[in-house]
Amino acid sequence: MNIISEFATDKVALGVALEADTTPTSIELKKFAHEVCHAYNLRVIRAIAGYRNKVLLATPDGINCGYVSVTKNDDDFTYLISLPTIRKERSSSKSSRGERDSNKISSLLRAIKKNKEEPTTEKIYNSMRRDFISPFSAVQSKSLYGRPSISISSNIQEVAIKHILGVDTLSMAMYIDDLKKVYSEHQSKMKSYNESASEIIRYRRGSTLIGVFNRNDTGVYYLVGDVSLNEEGEFTFHTPLKRYSTLKELPIAPVVAMINTYMQGRPEHDNSNELGVWYQDRFFEDLDMAVGYSGSSNGLWVAIPKEAA
Repeated sequence: MNIISEFATDKVALGVALEADTTPTSIELKKFAHEVCHAYNLRVIRAIAGYRNKVLLATPDGINCGYVSVTKNDDDFTYLISLPTIRKERSSSKSSRGERDSNKISSLLRAIKKNKEEPTTEKIYNSMRRDFISPFSAVQSKSLYGRPSISISSNIQEVAIKHILGVDTLSMAMYIDDLKKVYSEHQSKMKSYNESASEIIRYRRGSTLIGVFNRNDTGVYYLVGDVSLNEEGEFTFHTPLKRYSTLKELPIAPVVAMINTYMQGRPEHDNSNELGVWYQDRFFEDLDMAVGYSGSSNGLWVAIPKEAA
């Protein structure tokens, strides 16, 4: 049975090599991968041969969710699994805090069940919440930290203080026109600020969320889903995140093309993905798009609101 799924890259040479490998360790790894995929309804993205052979896993919708590997010491095999749902208090000699290991596959699966670490869609989404929230935080940061301040020159400040204290109530008249100008500019900035504070509400009501990934082991791909976000910060996925190799055939393709055109020629343009955006936390008001990330290995996340501004 082939362990490579529809999410594999076009040329899975290393996977083919592993599939043809008849060493005991490789045979056990293929067996292990099949059992894990059967137990948790997972798929295999790719098999990687190297110092320690690995089989990369994904959900049926294509969300990366770790890997399995097997090592041999004398006559014993050690089965290791890495899942985003595993959170051990401390690492062991054979596995990190995000991994579990055992000399028996059945014991390993029982440990995962006992600790409620099964890679269900709900649990995987919960483990990715920090990534999902990043573009929404970029929208909100403008209203949280961007409140305009009033700035006047030091000589006007001194005259204003004297006027308030009654030390000199006549000189202030010389600066009334200057103060009117400063106040008018401040009102304009406050209007823009108040409007931006309402933007996050519009984004939360409904947005298309796009995860952009560019990994050495899987290449470029995208996770796309429609979400809303309540005041408590809880996400509702109206369509589940699904993996795509391109955005060009999706309903959002015209918006993606517009974004890419806008980004071209700008310092932050990145031609490695179809949106043309790079890793940053930023609210693009002109594009009505927000970008954020919690770490480069977790992808770049883009939120595009359903409602027009």
